Amino acid sequence: MRLGFNRWGISVCLLFLEACANIVPPDGGDKDIQPPKLVSQSIKDSMLSAKPNQLSLQMDEYITVADAVKEITMSPSIEAPLLVNYTYKKITVSWPDSVLLPNTTYRLNFGNAIKDINEGNVYQRKPFVFSTGSFFDSLKLTGTVWDAAKGMPDTTARVFLYNFDKDTSVFSTKPFYQTKVNNKAAFQFEGLSAHNYAIIAVNDANNNAAIDKGESFAYIQEIINPATHKQAITLRLFKEQETLKDNKITAKPPSVADAKKAFITTVFIDTSDLSKRVQELNADIELELSCKSIKLNKKQFLLSRDSASIMVESEVVLKSDSLNPLHYSIATNWLPDVHYELRLLKGLFEDSLGRKSASALYKFKTKRDDDYAQLNIQIPDSFLHRKCILQIYNQEKLWKQFPIDQSKFSFKFLYPGKYSFVIFEDTNNNGFWDTGDYLLKKQPERLWQHEASIQAKSSWEYIIDFKPFSNL
Repeated sequence: MRLGFNRWGISVCLLFLEACANIVPPDGGDKDIQPPKLVSQSIKDSMLSAKPNQLSLQMDEYITVADAVKEITMSPSIEAPLLVNYTYKKITVSWPDSVLLPNTTYRLNFGNAIKDINEGNVYQRKPFVFSTGSFFDSLKLTGTVWDAAKGMPDTTARVFLYNFDKDTSVFSTKPFYQTKVNNKAAFQFEGLSAHNYAIIAVNDANNNAAIDKGESFAYIQEIINPATHKQAITLRLFKEQETLKDNKITAKPPSVADAKKAFITTVFIDTSDLSKRVQELNADIELELSCKSIKLNKKQFLLSRDSASIMVESEVVLKSDSLNPLHYSIATNWLPDVHYELRLLKGLFEDSLGRKSASALYKFKTKRDDDYAQLNIQIPDSFLHRKCILQIYNQEKLWKQFPIDQSKFSFKFLYPGKYSFVIFEDTNNNGFWDTGDYLLKKQPERLWQHEASIQAKSSWEYIIDFKPFSNL
């Protein structure tokens, strides 16, 4: 028996088999953005005259629990840790009922702890509430937390209430109530009883509900009772000042090592390319010595500028640094887009061993006016007559500061870059922003940051109407 084959049929079959071999992964569909949903809980909410010792939540999908110690809290605090267990779709929080106080309203908060296991969508819910008495405490306290040194709202702090009917120290006891601020730095305590409280905010990095060394914290001196205190509370976080070391450099008597060290004068100016504009119009030239000078001969020092191809001598001042005897600065009224020559003649400086500084010549060019931006700042009347100081920061470093004795400030030579603006109330007239001190009952000085920074560009002019940052 002879079998006949159709070559076209074989070709079609082979193509069909090849197509079947190309496996395409199934479409996964849209990303899951829905948080887990509550199916049931072991006991009902809002129970009176109850002393439960655990709560179980059954969810509709597999869950995980993150940062349970930080996120899951009982308020007021109890004298025992909360035990958290979860498996598959169920989470159980338990505690000994023996630590519950009589006639007290408790709130079990879950924060952002419960998430679905795949996408991390957070299950959020109102606190689980119960009372060991015959009624619910219903008093409230609200407020906001700010970073005192930045004038910005702080969204990382925890806020603590201490029951001063029982305790009189925030350092030796645990807080009676605690809560987190929200994404607008606002906090709210609910279900409070009519006790006297001290209130503290802390950047509680280690989640131990205590004020530790190096942590920022805030307080108000007033002891408050929510039955009578109805206005919002503002807490300003600060770090207490550590003891500062004296940064002044003290000159030492010459030694054998000093005698072997070369007497070198270093001038911080770029002279590599005379066509390049390097010297700022609003800055001094910095000069540094390798050894302390005991004699300065200013006649050995010349600064000249090009005027119609003729070098003309310029008025110049050589200033010493009171904190660093090795440091000097060269100041003059720089003209824009001009070639300069700085001549340091031999013997300008002389050290205690009788050695004289060597001669040196530096040629350079100043920048032009259009290398800079211009800035005008309008100050609100509310800051006048208040001992306030305006600070301007360039790339987060202090650039200029002035006492606010007028409503408008103008700056012609603004370096290109990012600028931010701060006003603080200099209550002790020392020219610096001062932090707080809890033991001395001293609050940090008030500080306001302008609502936005600017990115200054060459040849641009900027007008700033100072407006303090708001968390609204």
